[in-house]
Amino acid sequence: MLLIKRYLLLLVLYIFAFNCYGQEAELKDPQIEQELKGWKVSAGASWRSGVNLKTSDNGSHSSDWFNQLSKPSNVYPTGIGSLNSYADRDYDNGFVYKDNSTDNPDADPDALGSTWYWGYMYDNQYSASEGILSFYKDGGANYYLNSSTGDGIYSSDEDYDKIGFILTLRKAVYMNDNVWVNVALGINITPDMVDSSSEFSNFTGAGIKENFRVIDTYYLRGVVPPDAPYEGRYDPPGQGEDPQPVIQNIPDVRNERITSVEETSYENQIFYDNNLDIYSVYLAPEFQYFVSDYFSVFASVGIEANVMSADFSRNEKLFENGSELVQEWNDSVDSTDLLFGANFKVGMQYVFADKYILGANASYSLPFDTETYDVGSETIEVDLESFSVDFEIGILF
Repeated sequence: MLLIKRYLLLLVLYIFAFNCYGQEAELKDPQIEQELKGWKVSAGASWRSGVNLKTSDNGSHSSDWFNQLSKPSNVYPTGIGSLNSYADRDYDNGFVYKDNSTDNPDADPDALGSTWYWGYMYDNQYSASEGILSFYKDGGANYYLNSSTGDGIYSSDEDYDKIGFILTLRKAVYMNDNVWVNVALGINITPDMVDSSSEFSNFTGAGIKENFRVIDTYYLRGVVPPDAPYEGRYDPPGQGEDPQPVIQNIPDVRNERITSVEETSYENQIFYDNNLDIYSVYLAPEFQYFVSDYFSVFASVGIEANVMSADFSRNEKLFENGSELVQEWNDSVDSTDLLFGANFKVGMQYVFADKYILGANASYSLPFDTETYDVGSETIEVDLESFSVDFEIGILF
């Protein structure tokens, strides 16, 4: 399609050159001629077509995640901390947090490692005969993943078109009867030149999942806890208040208990969101041929600077058994880039009411290079080679 547009533009240029060579005329209205020697500013709508995005994606975070867990792998529930450091620990039936001296030897060296900022919900968590207090947290899982198919290739090759805005400033610098030379400076703004989204899936997997509960046990060392439910606080007891019971922040024993075993299936879903704004500025000598005092045609070849504002995102989700979200990954690129190129333009202008102009233009943008973006495993190549049709209205001053 773009090749046809190129030949069409060359044909128009040929007809323009033929008319300029074969016609002899001169401007007859001195008032119009004087007006045309001044500045000309025009604005209007521009339809740009042919901007191309080539997209390919031959990887997935899901495949990497699956391969890491196929050893088998053990995933602990979140929020309970490790046995090697002090932590704020959230359980399904209570909490054990750090107080103001748990990990601060300057506050009270004798209280290092202990805390009065803890709480429990049920009486059966406490065993007076054993002198222990227990907490549990569900959400652990042992994965035994045994089969997968994935990393299918996603690709697309799309041309885009959009209506934008054009603003042009012209000034005559050479006049010889009916053949003039102008300097033209133009701005072509096309917001949301690309505004597209798509979905793709390139991974499936299967395996066995053991769900387990983590049980942390604290030795009370003679401490008798208040009746459940009980919640301690961060600050120490005030003057005249009863002392709060103190336990260690790190559990003495951590066990796992299998709660269920299930067969699992996995499938990913990838969501692509692409947005591209283009701001083009061109500067060119413009060769204008007056067919009459009021009607002219022109052609120009100039340099063009294209500012691209690219916002590309890739969101990948991995679902377990069709609906449960297991993992999610987000990759994005937010970039502003500059590409130079050539601009070829032909058009016509009509002067009315002695100071206003109507114009219609066709132009071809040929950038000197393309721009490539990596969004996770996705690669996007942007080619700004395009064809534009403009309609403008302006004023002579």
